[in-house]
Amino acid sequence: MAVKMLIPIMLASVASAETLGDVLIAGIFKQKALPLDIVAAENEGWTQLSGCNAYGNRWRLGNRLTPTLMFGANGKIAGFQVVTNITTFPMYPLTNVRSNTFFEIPDSNDEERALSMYFSDPRDICTPTATQEGLGDRFWVRTGVDSQEANDFEIVPLAEQDLVDATPSNGYSCQGCAPSGFAFEGSPGMGRHYWRYLAKDQTCVNLGSMFLLYNGGRLNAFGVSLVGTNFLIPTEDGVRPERRGNILVSQEPSLFEFAQQNLSPIFVDQDANPTCLQSLNKFNASLPFGDITSGTMHVFFSDPFSITCSPRPVKGGGAGNSTASPSAECPKSEECADCTVEIVLLLCGSFMFIILIFVVYRVAQRRTRAEMENSGEAMMASFAN
Repeated sequence: MAVKMLIPIMLASVASAETLGDVLIAGIFKQKALPLDIVAAENEGWTQLSGCNAYGNRWRLGNRLTPTLMFGANGKIAGFQVVTNITTFPMYPLTNVRSNTFFEIPDSNDEERALSMYFSDPRDICTPTATQEGLGDRFWVRTGVDSQEANDFEIVPLAEQDLVDATPSNGYSCQGCAPSGFAFEGSPGMGRHYWRYLAKDQTCVNLGSMFLLYNGGRLNAFGVSLVGTNFLIPTEDGVRPERRGNILVSQEPSLFEFAQQNLSPIFVDQDANPTCLQSLNKFNASLPFGDITSGTMHVFFSDPFSITCSPRPVKGGGAGNSTASPSAECPKSEECADCTVEIVLLLCGSFMFIILIFVVYRVAQRRTRAEMENSGEAMMASFAN
């Protein structure tokens, strides 16, 4: 399975003292800071759903399904869940919610399915003495339910270079970048998007449900894009967003965002913008693909107001590569690291061809001149006679 290929890349990083971040913020423009420990959750009105199990202690605010937070037995944040109700937002093929990442949770409503992301070692989630810095030291996505070991998780690289080096087998592709201030002066940014299974001719329910965002070479956020057909949306009870002018705003308590075209170039490159999303969130059956929807949520691990689109690594370039391409210009092929050599060879070949043409021209010019001189001498000789 492709996601398992990321595991060897990240084992060294997991063992290091790296931290995922120090904040947890859901949403771009409608931002919500989320509690980082059980005490803060209680003070903000969150309620506990379960005792500690493979998903830690699960907490939720009112009837809002996403986010559902996972806290460890040490009282600190351990992870994040994207939860859907399959009676109002069914699974694949009506949506891109798939059974290989969205699982039924023990001791919970059997109508719910959850995509679970862990920020610290899942083996320690029920250990009261477990220690951690900030949010934790990893970003692991559950892909199996048999254990708390690494082989039941997709281990997402914290370093952008590691993600790039694993393309295209990991399914991710580099797309648009949004720095802070991209929408208006002082607006939050997002970072560089890496979408999964994205293609111009992709069927919308086959688009990846999770995307990654990097800033300054580090994972600074992740997002989910839950795509539905037949006007299905992932909000509580399937309630549609309100239209306010040209934008769609989700109704309380939902934190989902509802993007519309044009998604290029901020979110995706124009040549990769799926045709099936041309009428995204229009809720108009008379339009081509007019029933296609997507509820999106961005979740930040660091300050969204200090995001820049700085140079990015190229495949095989190594960390801190000074020859990285600008973030807005993602490589178009796996051979980008060899593009410079190819361009030089092409230029040299073109230059040699031009020289050859020039030499042939000069030789022909001299031959013609010699022939003209010989003809002139012959004519002069005939006049003399």
